[in-house]
Amino acid sequence: MALPLKITISESIEQLRTLQRKNGELINKRLKVLIEIKKHEKTGISKRQLSDITGINHNSIVKWRKRFQQIKSQIK
Repeated sequence: MALPLKITISESIEQLRTLQRKNGELINKRLKVLIEIKKHEKTGISKRQLSDITGINHNSIVKWRKRFQQIKSQIK
């Protein structure tokens, strides 16, 4: 079994929650995933665990994590 993917999120959980209050449903779901990733930043969290916690399909989570990593690498 593969190890959980570790992603570092620079924003705080409070900042992500503030963004949640300001955005629509689709963005809120993605922010919900980022919040859970932030909570498990040190140990990592699997796509299945994220799916169970957030209620979002694991395939969507895989796409969103890849996009987040691509955007993050372009910003650096």
